Amino acid sequence: MRPSDQKMGVGAARSALLSGLVALVALGLSPLAQFGAHMAAAQQLDLEKIFTCEDQSTLPLDECNVGRELVTTNCVACHAFVQIVLRQYDEGGWKSLLNRHRERVSHLSDEEVETIRHYLAAKFNPEREPPELPPEIIEALTDY
Repeated sequence: MRPSDQKMGVGAARSALLSGLVALVALGLSPLAQFGAHMAAAQQLDLEKIFTCEDQSTLPLDECNVGRELVTTNCVACHAFVQIVLRQYDEGGWKSLLNRHRERVSHLSDEEVETIRHYLAAKFNPEREPPELPPEIIEALTDY
């Protein structure tokens, strides 16, 4: 690493990288042009609506708020939220998935993992319609 690179702050490096990506997207270079369309669609999303706690018939508001916070601060650290909200698993499906992920989230208590499971099973299950998402977001989904 050059000494001049060491002096450049992380924020400045991110800014330079972002500026370069924006320039490539503006030039229409693929697949970055598609990335720009996905980013534009993503910026139009209302995550409060997608990860809603309005319907309290399946989960009390306080537990819903805690579950939503745990999902949005832990699960989406590794996964695009689209993968989470389109799963539509039942209680057993979410439990199985979370059991497979337990080692990856060892910093969470068992109670927090159970809160995540309750939230996901209440909000994203076969009986509920998945949230409406822009087609650009769904088309960009990579499931891994």
